[in-house]
Amino acid sequence: MKQGEQMVFTNDLGEEEVFYVQAVTVLGGVNYILVTETEDLAGDAYILKQSEEAGEEIIFDMVDDEEELDAQADNFEELIAEEEEEEDE
Repeated sequence: MKQGEQMVFTNDLGEEEVFYVQAVTVLGGVNYILVTETEDLAGDAYILKQSEEAGEEIIFDMVDDEEELDAQADNFEELIAEEEEEEDE
């Protein structure tokens, strides 16, 4: 999965939702992605973490633990700031 990639997720109700990957990171051996409902960072953002992998299907869950969410939000802020700095150079 890459930045800007469109991904389709199936929610708990079995409905498909489209999100756009804004950033990807691995922390402590766990894959995390920052996704939005729009192609840019203007929309609501969600942090998801990979919970399991079954064949070609990868399962991500919303990060809902406050400490983990805060840590990952800070991490993604730094990643995005670094990427923007590189683009400006």
